[in-house]
Amino acid sequence: MKQIAIGIAAITVSVMTSASCWAQSIEPQAADDILRRLRAAEAREAAAAKEIAVLHEKLRQLRLSRQSDGSQPRVGDTTAFGQKTAHYDPASDLNLKPALYNTAAATTLVSAAPPIPEPPFRWSGFYVGGNIGYGWGNARSDIAENGTITTFPNFPGSTFVNPPYTFADSNAQRLGGLTGGAQAGYNYQVNPKWVLGLESDIQASGERGKGFTSSDPFAGTLCTVVLQGTPSTCLLTTPLGGTTMTNAQAKIGWFGTLRGRLGVLINDEVLLYGSGGLAYGEVGLSGSVNANASAPGAVGFGATFGPNTAAFSESKMKLGFAAGGGLEGRFSYWLPPSWTWKLEYLYVDLGTLDTVIPFIAASAGLPNFSDLAGTVTIRTRFTDNIVRAGLNYQFH
Repeated sequence: MKQIAIGIAAITVSVMTSASCWAQSIEPQAADDILRRLRAAEAREAAAAKEIAVLHEKLRQLRLSRQSDGSQPRVGDTTAFGQKTAHYDPASDLNLKPALYNTAAATTLVSAAPPIPEPPFRWSGFYVGGNIGYGWGNARSDIAENGTITTFPNFPGSTFVNPPYTFADSNAQRLGGLTGGAQAGYNYQVNPKWVLGLESDIQASGERGKGFTSSDPFAGTLCTVVLQGTPSTCLLTTPLGGTTMTNAQAKIGWFGTLRGRLGVLINDEVLLYGSGGLAYGEVGLSGSVNANASAPGAVGFGATFGPNTAAFSESKMKLGFAAGGGLEGRFSYWLPPSWTWKLEYLYVDLGTLDTVIPFIAASAGLPNFSDLAGTVTIRTRFTDNIVRAGLNYQFH
């Protein structure tokens, strides 16, 4: 017995040594081939497990249908002769092997198959879309007047131009209204976290101001006695005072932007981004100017000018800038994968609009003085805040 044991041990050592040498002699290419074949076999096993689960479900449905229509008696039912029915085995009836019908076995095979993950959403590509929102802004106006009266305008050598009558004031009005339009752009996903883009949009705007009324007094002197000469010299003056009433309403007719975007992905489906660039749009101002003045002590009779009303309306396209940010994401459960939603805020500065309104307040009765003539200049700066929601269709 001891000799037999010694012999078996020697054979075992020899076999193990040979196996070790054989394993070390396998070329790397052969090992790679084995791994590939192993992975292929595992994939076939997973596919077979899924098919087994599907067939198992079909078999269960078939069994339920046969039980419901009475084509096969159920286990333990009593026949008309008082006998118990035999056990009905749907697996054997369909010539299926019991192993394939075994629920636990099918479940084990299915659970062993790894789930196939959904590929991540890619943001690179062109897109177009539409939006609707609300804008609220500010139109701040600086108002200035410059007017003059000439004494003895029809007497050469005695004509005297009085110092200008001026004032300066400022006023502001709130803008508000709906906005809506379209956008188009391109995104480039740099890596799984960062997205670069360029977007252009054009918007219709219903933003209007409530308007303002500014009443501005002005004062100066009016020459009543002139010494003829070249130039003429004023010998006597009298005080002159007047008022200019300005009414104005601002609006934003339409606007657009061309902006760059830089975003970070919160997850595969939601992008948080900042945006900034060029803004352009049509802004306007309309209203009227009413001017009047009087010099009670002029030539003993007094002199009056006006009142006179001059209407105006001015609209121009202006350039400025826009900056803001927002969120954009997929409609995972409501729309196809190519659609994304967006929520966005933009601050828009459209620069300033200069409106020059000429006016003439006619001299009443006395030929000694010309009409009060001049201009009112209104410089208005337009700024806006936009909040909007939109949809984009991604071409990728």
